[in-house]
Amino acid sequence: MIRCRKAGQSKEVYGMEEEGESVPQHYFFEEMNEAASVLAECADAFGPGDLLPYAEQVMNERINKLLDMYLLAKTLGDEEWMSELQERLKQISGFSFYPDRVKIS
Repeated sequence: MIRCRKAGQSKEVYGMEEEGESVPQHYFFEEMNEAASVLAECADAFGPGDLLPYAEQVMNERINKLLDMYLLAKTLGDEEWMSELQERLKQISGFSFYPDRVKIS
């Protein structure tokens, strides 16, 4: 099950498995999407106010971090890690805070 969480809400899911019981596994949307992860991080850090100035900075920092990790993965020759990082970079680099601006890749 994929759920969104509210700003400040814990990522912990209560009601974990008891003996013999199977509980559905939960994934938060920000764990599946890099841009959503940045927005959730900003909402947690700065509250639900005007996040735009902070989110743009954090988004750029995340892109730089992912590029650094990609360079390391390439240096190590880790194709699987490179592929994962490419997917994360595609998610985040295609995101725009300004819907009227077209981002051309």
